[in-house]
Amino acid sequence: MLEYLRHRFTTPSAYLHNWRGFLANQAGHGAIGLVLAHFTGWITLAIYAAWEIAQYRYNHDKSLWQRSGQMRVGSTASDGIGDWVFVASGVLAVLVHPVVLILTVAMLAEGVLVRRGN
Repeated sequence: MLEYLRHRFTTPSAYLHNWRGFLANQAGHGAIGLVLAHFTGWITLAIYAAWEIAQYRYNHDKSLWQRSGQMRVGSTASDGIGDWVFVASGVLAVLVHPVVLILTVAMLAEGVLVRRGN
């Protein structure tokens, strides 16, 4: 389990050319927000933002990848922001109103269409 989490932490997942990967990834981030909001409420937004910042810093800290002998490439700030936005949509659906999920579906559709070249 620890190896799986380390791999997830160090592997970017923007799926710029894979609409199915994007759809599954971002729907999963929305689900994370839906679930965590029930337990941690609004603090979920800060917790997940801290996770994304830590992930970005880890993947871009030159001294870390030099020590490990691996350069972690492909991680972008926009990927982290996109992930956070989908988590936030799940949180808002729980804490504000479920109608927010309509916007989530629209964001998913837009991402899929972009990746399909439409």
